[in-house]
Amino acid sequence: TEIDTNLCDKDGNYIDLDVSIAKNGYYWRFPKNQKTTLGFAFSFDKGFDYNGFSKKIFPENCKPKGAFLPYGGNVKVVSDKRGMLLVGDAAGFIDAITGEGIYYAVKSGEIAANALMTNIPVEAYNKQVKLICKEVNKSWRFISKFYKFRNIVLKFVPKHENFFAFVCDYQVSIQKCDFSLIKMLLLYKRYKKNNS
Repeated sequence: TEIDTNLCDKDGNYIDLDVSIAKNGYYWRFPKNQKTTLGFAFSFDKGFDYNGFSKKIFPENCKPKGAFLPYGGNVKVVSDKRGMLLVGDAAGFIDAITGEGIYYAVKSGEIAANALMTNIPVEAYNKQVKLICKEVNKSWRFISKFYKFRNIVLKFVPKHENFFAFVCDYQVSIQKCDFSLIKMLLLYKRYKKNNS
């Protein structure tokens, strides 16, 4: 949800990504000029009070919008029994770390278009999207392990909101998943040194 930056409780000039607020998810705040994007994403939990949580993070009179994103598990079926090619969200192509899916939607759409030009579109598509499946599944395994050991990680990462915002930004910028926590910490240290 996008709101006027002056309605934010906190200083609106920095990125905030908090992974400590929910069992399996995070809250974000991204400033953009006079506007700020607020939101949260996590695995569905019947026992979680989504409305109560929304009231805590969104200003009064703000009406957040949301949607369920089909991610997680082991993505491998990318065409259905009728021979339809599933792309983007329909195929479960969502980065489980960032919740980002636009890159995979565009990429899988491009692969589907090329596959339709062949005599064996389903086979050609399934073969070409294996790399996407591999990256998406890798992100799901990483985030599952992360949330399992989250409290230990958070203990050793001061200002974790800034660190995880950096990790998400880095993952999106390189358009592939890199899951070495040590590498991320070293890159973040260098980033802070260069920007201080």
